[in-house]
Amino acid sequence: MLKHELRNLLSGTGKTKQENLIQAIAGYLAAGKTASKKTEIAKLTKQEETKLITEYVNLHHHWDTRIDESRFIAEGAEQKVYLSKEGNDVIKLNSGIFYYNWSDYLNSLLIHNFFFPATEYTLLGFIKY
Repeated sequence: MLKHELRNLLSGTGKTKQENLIQAIAGYLAAGKTASKKTEIAKLTKQEETKLITEYVNLHHHWDTRIDESRFIAEGAEQKVYLSKEGNDVIKLNSGIFYYNWSDYLNSLLIHNFFFPATEYTLLGFIKY
């Protein structure tokens, strides 16, 4: 049962609280994979996925400009952390360095949100470095 719920979630057919940007981008990448190879699902490179994400973000206006450098808290190997302007949330900028591709990163967020709804991640948008 749990196995089927997770498979449905990651394939984009599972029930969620609401349609969100994590699922939308994951679905867009999955559509790009199936279009690139008919016999089996292709594994796109991170660079190919970055192009697809950029295309989606441009089309749907998901570039984020709300990072305030003066609200910087800390950074680790893969992310920088900022305090939100309201002061009750943190915003994490993730470089994805530990993931083979962006699909793996998005799937890790979906799995986290499935198992830990109290500390759910929300994808606010994307920034360019």
